[in-house]
Amino acid sequence: MATYCFDCHDGASKEGGLDLVGLLETDDFDGTLMFEKLITAKMPPVDGEQPTAVDKRLILDWLAKRQDSDFHHPYRRLSRHEFVHGINDLLGTRMDLANQIPEDRGTYPFDSDRRIQLTREQLTAYFTVADEMLDFALPENGIPQERIWTTNKIKDSHKTYKIYTRKYKEGLLFSWTRANNGNNYSFFYDNFESPVKGWYELTFDAAKLGDFKEDVSIQVYAGKYYFADDRPQPQRLLEVISLGNKKLKSHTIRVFLHAGENVSVHCYSKHTWRQKNGEQGAYIKQLQVRGPLLQQWPPRAYRNVFAGLPLDAPPRETSEVSVAKTALEQIGGRIFVSSFQPGMEKEKMQDGSNLTFWHTRFQPTLAQSPHYVILENPAAKDIAGLSYATWSGGNGNGQIKGYSISVSEDGEPWENPIVAGGTLRLADCVVE
Repeated sequence: MATYCFDCHDGASKEGGLDLVGLLETDDFDGTLMFEKLITAKMPPVDGEQPTAVDKRLILDWLAKRQDSDFHHPYRRLSRHEFVHGINDLLGTRMDLANQIPEDRGTYPFDSDRRIQLTREQLTAYFTVADEMLDFALPENGIPQERIWTTNKIKDSHKTYKIYTRKYKEGLLFSWTRANNGNNYSFFYDNFESPVKGWYELTFDAAKLGDFKEDVSIQVYAGKYYFADDRPQPQRLLEVISLGNKKLKSHTIRVFLHAGENVSVHCYSKHTWRQKNGEQGAYIKQLQVRGPLLQQWPPRAYRNVFAGLPLDAPPRETSEVSVAKTALEQIGGRIFVSSFQPGMEKEKMQDGSNLTFWHTRFQPTLAQSPHYVILENPAAKDIAGLSYATWSGGNGNGQIKGYSISVSEDGEPWENPIVAGGTLRLADCVVE
């Protein structure tokens, strides 16, 4: 090395920033760079004195032995997918959060190349994802109870689309429709909203109706409920169920839901495009939801993290959520509706839906009005989401010219209206 290298790479010259003399004195250096330069004949330079084959073999063998004995390879960079899979293996979870970590490959062909540097944003994302997975596996407030919801009701939808679903036997019959913006218009199931994020089992008791060969598809979505397509919320397609049997059958899918999400369906068949009547389409008797689910008890995360420590884990129980009561009944309230038709005063709001409804045989006139809905709320609970939608027919249902909301302590004297207006749709009002 003194013969062929020191002239350019000593403490005085340091060409390329390399001081071989200083490195050899420390006896603690990585010889990979020198090995590569020598074996590829890039060093010594072509215009410099060249080592003999014997000398070159001698120095290469020496550098190779040093590398084996002393050199420690730098860490191998974990890709974002490997990172998430690794934590899933450690905690026994099944969360796909790789897309929450930004891709940062640069010009290298593999995202696990150790030459790729971590940006500040990427490193922050790694820690954020790790925290989210730890919080999910080891929840601060304990493991949530597994519950079962059963419902055959759907939430209120815009009058443009609600006519394409109708009552049939014990459930609902769906036709195919699209929103005016071209997107699939989904019908959201009532009486279920995921309480916590986790894995849930959705079971649809459904059958195909219609004398045609093709299957009817049920596209199952998760997302926030929205009333009309002019203010839609993002939805995630969870699964597609094909119905080819006219006999009622249970179809179960396992899905991951975030806290506060609703489940909706969009039922496709070219034979049922915007059909308002008839017995063709997807008949869904009911939806049953079970969750949040665990693969084993106690959870694998506790077995892995607290291995060898005693665990006090009473048997995991499952409870059924009663959805027979309406939202108003659940808070101890009642509803009174004016009507000219006896027996129809409580047509809605008592069937498990979130709707209030008044009914008359005639077009309301000034002489016949006002029609009214009285909500009795003895527990003084908050009532959120008062709404109405006008009827498209001409029989007087829901033909509202104006409205006002008043409050009374005992149902006798009424205060001045706290809200009043014309033919606007009430939404997201809160009455205390």
